[in-house]
Amino acid sequence: MPEYLETERLQLLLCDVPLCRAILQGHTALKKVLGARIAKGWTEFGPAIFEFTLEQVDRDPSSAIWWSYLVLLK
Repeated sequence: MPEYLETERLQLLLCDVPLCRAILQGHTALKKVLGARIAKGWTEFGPAIFEFTLEQVDRDPSSAIWWSYLVLLK
């Protein structure tokens, strides 16, 4: 599970390299990494934003805090 911030109802997940790769591999891989149900059509952004995030974070892992996050409802 990636790094996250947590509230009573939500988790804000940092999109690190493994999470970005899972997102880009598709629904099944993302579900496995998160251990959560994934809604169909869960993102309106498409793969481009996660490809860009992966490229940036792969180059400099410490920059991950400045890029993409996922929000999970507990």
